[in-house]
Amino acid sequence: MFEKFTEGAIKVIMLSQEEARRMGHNFVGTEQLFLGVVGQRQGMGAKALKSFGVTLKKARKEVENYIGRGTGFVASEIPFTPRAKGILERALEQAKSFNHSYISTEHILLALLDDEDGVAYHILSSKLKVSLNKIRLCVLEELGQIVDAAGLEVALGQEEIEQRRQQRYEELAERSKRAKKKKEEMERIRLLIKEYRSIMERHN
Repeated sequence: MFEKFTEGAIKVIMLSQEEARRMGHNFVGTEQLFLGVVGQRQGMGAKALKSFGVTLKKARKEVENYIGRGTGFVASEIPFTPRAKGILERALEQAKSFNHSYISTEHILLALLDDEDGVAYHILSSKLKVSLNKIRLCVLEELGQIVDAAGLEVALGQEEIEQRRQQRYEELAERSKRAKKKKEEMERIRLLIKEYRSIMERHN
């Protein structure tokens, strides 16, 4: 499989191993692969992430907060976890889906974005608050898979539709809340007026 890797993808692998050493871990997991993609600044994957404000500094901070630092003892050969190997296999499948004869940084990124139980998925969506769907769209646009507005609308998919529905629901809920508050205020004023009239009538 590695013979299909571009120079940029190979650099991602090397950077992921360096990240493992830097954090004192004796394994390369999906989180280190994620940092490798971000760290390979010339790659399409890193450029797509950077366009959404994802930098190596931010990514490192969130990864360290999530998994912590290791013991510091790192063997000369750092193995990949089964999950990380699975990501690389998915990257190959991503390449095949585009009829690409090579595996590059964008394919690794797309594979990471599909791993819903992975650290990268969690950090991007929950910690860095980035829309994973929009990152995918950015990569697809760069790959020339989306070339018009119609294609973009189709690619937005269910996630974007649900986000818009949720936003609309929240707007309606807020509007209803304001209307209820206004109604309560009007009722309070009505009672005050009624009480004032009652007092005036007793004095007369």
